[in-house]
Amino acid sequence: MFVEIVRSGGGDLDAYILVGGEGSRLGQDKTGLVVGGHNVLEHMLTVMARHFDRVSLVGGQGVSGGGTAPEWIPDRSPRLGPLGGIQAGLTHTRGSHAFFAACDLAFFRGDFAAYLAQEAGDSDAVVPAYGGFLEPLFAVYGRSCLPAIGSVLARGERRVSAFFPHVRTRLVPEEVIREYGHPAVLFLNINTPEDLARAQRLAGPHPRGRLATGDQVPVVSVVGRSHAGKTRLAVLLIHELRRRGYRVVTVKHAAGGFQFDRPGSDTQQHFAAGAAAVAAVGAGRLGLIEAGDFSLSGAIARLGPCHLVLAEGFKREDWAKVEVWRGEAGPVCGGDARLIAGVTEGTWSVDVPLFLPTEAAGLAAHLELILQLQRDGM
Repeated sequence: MFVEIVRSGGGDLDAYILVGGEGSRLGQDKTGLVVGGHNVLEHMLTVMARHFDRVSLVGGQGVSGGGTAPEWIPDRSPRLGPLGGIQAGLTHTRGSHAFFAACDLAFFRGDFAAYLAQEAGDSDAVVPAYGGFLEPLFAVYGRSCLPAIGSVLARGERRVSAFFPHVRTRLVPEEVIREYGHPAVLFLNINTPEDLARAQRLAGPHPRGRLATGDQVPVVSVVGRSHAGKTRLAVLLIHELRRRGYRVVTVKHAAGGFQFDRPGSDTQQHFAAGAAAVAAVGAGRLGLIEAGDFSLSGAIARLGPCHLVLAEGFKREDWAKVEVWRGEAGPVCGGDARLIAGVTEGTWSVDVPLFLPTEAAGLAAHLELILQLQRDGM
């Protein structure tokens, strides 16, 4: 039930980024975090602006937010933690509800935040839940929560979830969350140096291929041993990415060679006679035979416009990789720094999100996050 929501203005849908944390475990100010080549806070501000009418910072001593110069709202009282920031934001919000997020979400997804806001209805709080945990710092709260928040703060309680039993709280289930990304990535808060290292590894930057048009495009290789299910996964991914509005082109690594056309055909005779390349056009299709020792980048350079190149194979090349693994032989690239996901029905001790072979929707959402896929009018 993937839903993309883009704000067109004309409403009072506010969002707040909580910036009051000191980052003591991390050893640095979280507002200066850089992941995937961009400042996390500035990236969140940019993405939120596409989905909300007003985006403000709340808590702490205020930050510049780069060139965007957002409004900053101080906590009403010091040392109240994120709950105090939510209280301050709700006091200032113009509508009945507002979205709140921590400032250290390296893989923030604005369309999911907007989906939560759309689902508020008559609920006081809309909070994602998965694996027995709640995500109160990626959630929507109504102004109607203010009395309950004030009561728990007055008792000295600082946990955000402390007021949930006293309001109408709607929990968003994991099956909905996974339409937008793997929960362990989507809600990855950078609280420690280890968290930062993991986020930076997942985010890359990952190499991009250069198309025949000169444009650069994200590339991901589906790799694994023979008969692991690479083609089946690739087909499911193509279908799911197409459903989400992406144009995908594929490149198959045929290690043993391939026969493009039948022996004795016109095109085969042209090629055998010495033509450098032979193209065949007909029935709405174009086929090309070209001699050479091509790498994946060489093949990509002959492709037309697309949002993503999905390769099958090329496990030794330096591209983002998804490995399909099953059986006793073990994975082929478990320690590869370019590995961004694993697909298996078993267990695999690797520090990347794992998906079942049938979870193409979840894997496609993961690729959107990690590779920063963007739709356009293509």
